[in-house]
Amino acid sequence: MVKVLEEKGYRFYIYSNDHLPIHIHVIKEDAEAKIHLEPEILIKYNSGFKSKDLRNILLIIELTLITLNRDGMNLSMNKESVNYIKSLESGEKDLGKPGDFSSEEFMQNPDPIDLLIKNNTLQIVGIHFRPEMDLRLIVLNNTKIIKCKISDFKRLKSATLEDLEKHQISRYGIHWDKLDEDLSLRGFLQYEISHIDMPLFV
Repeated sequence: MVKVLEEKGYRFYIYSNDHLPIHIHVIKEDAEAKIHLEPEILIKYNSGFKSKDLRNILLIIELTLITLNRDGMNLSMNKESVNYIKSLESGEKDLGKPGDFSSEEFMQNPDPIDLLIKNNTLQIVGIHFRPEMDLRLIVLNNTKIIKCKISDFKRLKSATLEDLEKHQISRYGIHWDKLDEDLSLRGFLQYEISHIDMPLFV
């Protein structure tokens, strides 16, 4: 679950296997970001978006929250996020090549799983299905494999193998447009860490 909004080429969505605090993910082409909505609007991470994109994304989020009439929600921008956008703008201007500076991955206040992903540059590189065994294999770029059940997620449980294989892998997750399902790398790591005593990186 589930695409929330699509505007100006930006796809706003929620990962089914994600966690609190309340936040939303945004993807466009090869760029991806995560925006916390509470207790204030905060850019949790950015991979590939330019400063102009981030300003557009934040404006869309703010207007959407106003339209939804989220009484009591703090629409103020986190100070570090404001400074980050300004540093992006400055870096893009200095380089003379907008976008180059934004290729550096940014994470704000990372927790242990965020650091596990960033410090080991963990990424999903493949996914394989064995419906007859109710098995889904998530392959990471460090050669580790995370095993989980297809039936753990309602939208995947009832899907055909053909539809399961029609997915897109991004920096932080897997997306099935037809099935309207999104699953995060972070969620898979949380599940694996809580279920087995095996290192996920070397």
